[in-house]
Amino acid sequence: MLLGGQQDRIVQKDGLIPPTKAPVDLAVFCVEHGRWTAQTSQFGITTSANGAVVSGGGGGAGGFAAPGGGRGAAVTTKSQGQVWDSVAQQNRKLGTETSTGTYRENYVSPKTRPVLDEYVKDLMGRFPVQNSAGVVVAINGKLIWMDRFDSRETFAKYWPKLLKSYVLEAMSSDYNGSGRPFVIPSYREAMHYANGREGKASFEGEEGLSKLTKVETDTTVLYELEDLQANPGIVVHANKVTKR
Repeated sequence: MLLGGQQDRIVQKDGLIPPTKAPVDLAVFCVEHGRWTAQTSQFGITTSANGAVVSGGGGGAGGFAAPGGGRGAAVTTKSQGQVWDSVAQQNRKLGTETSTGTYRENYVSPKTRPVLDEYVKDLMGRFPVQNSAGVVVAINGKLIWMDRFDSRETFAKYWPKLLKSYVLEAMSSDYNGSGRPFVIPSYREAMHYANGREGKASFEGEEGLSKLTKVETDTTVLYELEDLQANPGIVVHANKVTKR
């Protein structure tokens, strides 16, 4: 999530930016429907009057990751309207609606922070992040997301903010609204979800820099970002999402 500017935004898709002093266009979606006035001169860290960090700004391993609803809408539909709808639905479910409809409120609201922090503290101690390069996420027995990186070190940098995004998705989930018992997916099922590459493939990117592969089925979308500057190329990030 890119916080500040004239509205909070999320990046539309994975990409690599080479070392350059020239401005680089970045495709984004708005996740703050009700604001179009400058809050800050640039995207970055927002602090309160006493200097405490209220919200983290930019991309990379810092700041916030958009919860699965908005990120999933960005991945699967490529529609600004669908992203706004997803943001509004999640804010409504979590009771974090504001005058501008900002997505960031889910992370900083006193209505969500205590529960979010409790879940994160418990799950952080259970997951073997030092031995992992990725994660498969299930909510109420339904496999919904996969993030995998090129190394354990890269994954460890992103893990804290990714975990918060997964927890917020679970907090607002309606995957099992009936309350019926569910079956926890097996390791084999999780790995099949993570590694499955069946579907219609398409490609985009920049010659000599990167290739973004998309593999889509009726139920899932997989993206793989490959760094072509390495020889052979390296998949630096792969993510799969289950369509709503």
